[in-house]
Amino acid sequence: MFTIDYATAKDIPQMMKIIEESLPLIPDPDWFVGDTPEFYAKHIRECGFTLKATYDPAGVLAAFFTVRYPKLDSDNCGYDLDFTDTKLLKTVHMETCVVHPKYRGHHLESRLMKNAIILLNETDYRHLLGTVHPDNIPSLKAFLTNDFHIEKTLKKYGGKLRHIMYREI
Repeated sequence: MFTIDYATAKDIPQMMKIIEESLPLIPDPDWFVGDTPEFYAKHIRECGFTLKATYDPAGVLAAFFTVRYPKLDSDNCGYDLDFTDTKLLKTVHMETCVVHPKYRGHHLESRLMKNAIILLNETDYRHLLGTVHPDNIPSLKAFLTNDFHIEKTLKKYGGKLRHIMYREI
């Protein structure tokens, strides 16, 4: 029913459309901090990867999930956890997941995250971090289902409350 594969730059317009269609349906605007097409292009090409779930047989983009290698960037969540530079360099951010409203209820965020973890097992990255608003139960469940735990809760992204989720591989 759904095929999971790497997203490409050609998918970015559809990704932005999914964000646009999803934003009005989010119960609290503090739950989601979106990014620009340039951000997603960079994380398809250079600083990570993006997975997509395509609904078959229509071939429609149903969801996407971005993984980022923050290295020593100032926004690496590892700094919030007092990681050493060595640990920061082996840290990944489970950055963004957006599921088209029509395809919610199929556990796509959890499935995309699971596939990302499988791919990351083949790399030197060992510390997986992500952030989620405490009231965003579907995203929190996706992290917990994939063996993450709440490491810390604090304000990020201009004062928005977030759990920092952590898993080591």
